[in-house]
Amino acid sequence: MSTGSREEKDETIRYAYDLTAIKYAALTSRRHDDVVRIIADDLPCSVQELRKILIQNCDMILIESLAARYYTYLSGSHDAGEISSIIRPYLYTRVIPLVRTGYMNMVLAQIQTMIQAGTARDDACAAGKKMIVAELLK
Repeated sequence: MSTGSREEKDETIRYAYDLTAIKYAALTSRRHDDVVRIIADDLPCSVQELRKILIQNCDMILIESLAARYYTYLSGSHDAGEISSIIRPYLYTRVIPLVRTGYMNMVLAQIQTMIQAGTARDDACAAGKKMIVAELLK
């Protein structure tokens, strides 16, 4: 009483769980696209790279709530301090969890070391953001 071959069922299951197109559609909607562009400007990456990162690393619930999460984050004061206000560790580890906390702590320590060695704060933070993007693109 089988209605189809095993291969057909496997193919159906695979497509049923491939949400790439749906995630992309959500990320390109007006409100979400605005947030993606803001975050891409904050990190040194293109809009397309950020969309790819979000599609690969986030589930549908997080993608659907991306704009609300971001604007809620803006209304608080979670990332206090000179470096944290630029790097935004709370945003990228908790609100939109793209970076592991341990990796973010390592980046923050690296930035502190660079500043203590005489690198300008803005240059050290820019290098830290590049490290974050490089990790996300792996």
